[in-house]
Amino acid sequence: MFAELYSETTSLPADIKIRQNIRRVAKDDTTLLRSIATAEKEKEVESVEMIATRKQQSN
Repeated sequence: MFAELYSETTSLPADIKIRQNIRRVAKDDTTLLRSIATAEKEKEVESVEMIATRKQQSN
């Protein structure tokens, strides 16, 4: 019984560390995805602006 209790006691900090790492990675991934989405949106806006500018210049 004591061996099991000791095992659980020593594995608890490891579980906490794993959960903290998972949260950190998930947060980093979310930030990365948000940055990618923002860059894609900016690229789309620039593309639309270029098309509009070309149409205006041709008229």
